Amino acid sequence: MRVVHFIPKSQNVGATASYVELLVSAMDKFAEATLTTSITQLRKTTKPSAPDIIHIHGCWSIYVATAARWAEQQGLPVVISLHGALQPWQWRPATNITNDMRRYAFLEKAVRRADAIHVEGEMEMQRMRQLAWNPRVAIVRNALVTNRISTSSMAAQMTQLYQKVIDSNTFRLMTDEEKQAESILLRTALDYEYTRRFSPSTLAWSPNDQTTNPQNDQTTNPLNDQTTNPQNDQTTTPLNVQALESDSWRKILIHASDEHILDYIQQAADLLMLNIAHINTDDVDRFPQKLQKPDGTLPIDHLLARHALKTKSKLDHLRQDEKPSDTEMAICHLFLNVQHQLRHTALSRRHIAQLFAIIRYSDYNEDKLSRMLRHLKLTPFASRILQILHDTLALEEGFMPIEPRDDKGTTAIRQALQALNIQA
Repeated sequence: MRVVHFIPKSQNVGATASYVELLVSAMDKFAEATLTTSITQLRKTTKPSAPDIIHIHGCWSIYVATAARWAEQQGLPVVISLHGALQPWQWRPATNITNDMRRYAFLEKAVRRADAIHVEGEMEMQRMRQLAWNPRVAIVRNALVTNRISTSSMAAQMTQLYQKVIDSNTFRLMTDEEKQAESILLRTALDYEYTRRFSPSTLAWSPNDQTTNPQNDQTTNPLNDQTTNPQNDQTTTPLNVQALESDSWRKILIHASDEHILDYIQQAADLLMLNIAHINTDDVDRFPQKLQKPDGTLPIDHLLARHALKTKSKLDHLRQDEKPSDTEMAICHLFLNVQHQLRHTALSRRHIAQLFAIIRYSDYNEDKLSRMLRHLKLTPFASRILQILHDTLALEEGFMPIEPRDDKGTTAIRQALQALNIQA
């Protein structure tokens, strides 16, 4: 773990400076920690690789808000230590009320948007509860002012807080390789569950790279070999899933648990004989999650929308006119329910996998299903979802009931899915 501590030069004095220096020194046993005192130095810390945590110390300084905003723009998790500066007796009025309000507003925004707020005791915790700016608050006592904690324990507890922040933001902090690995494992498990067929060459395709799909007129070699597309002579190196480190697997497993696909990921890992340490995600210490997604699959025989009388009437007419099979009706219901869950921010990757599975592994009349989707006015939405399934789970065009569509509407759906922590 790599941590960068930032404290403005104007506040790097007295007890606060001594505390930060002690903490950075003590953390050598647990993480790689560095200290910066200017925004310019802070920006250089992302090179050559970004840190895991930005820990900001201080309060009444515009540079605190600037550092927090910069870290957020870089996608880096932020922990802020206020060092008691929000206590009523620590309030430092500005020279005029306008400056005071401006400074207060900048600080409040930074604190609200931080991934965690570190306080040093119960009184400071109570103050944060009164302000209600940020519920993600944790106590780690200051070894300089109390004998209730040693320097080593202080550093260990702070490291645990950093890990809690990372575990609470797994999708946001996952690299492209980690997201790709999750997709590869999910597709591997789905292939095995619905066809009882498994090939190590599953590892040789990249969901977001059309040149690396082994089931699309391409030649692949198992595991770590290169993948070649004979149509355009392009060669790409597939992701080496086996090379992922334990921190990567931790993020993948926690995110898979959030998306209710952990059973698939673990099954694929066993099939591929990956040496990963399975963790009990229920025991992982995390801050409360904003997104609480329903477990289980979506219904395939009725709509989740309660007042969709017009849509239900259309479905009834389709039953009479098209005489659809159960599978064709199930696919229509699934598209409608995926659309409903997406609008209500309750869609999980389990639901996406369910839709992928019925489209990829079931038999149905594509012409009839295409007419049904058109009658339900689902064609635009369905074609964009199919494009996303192609990009993320390598759904082959030969298994798509209609042509996929990649346009501004598809981009909007991708953004909505990513806001729900679903790879798109």
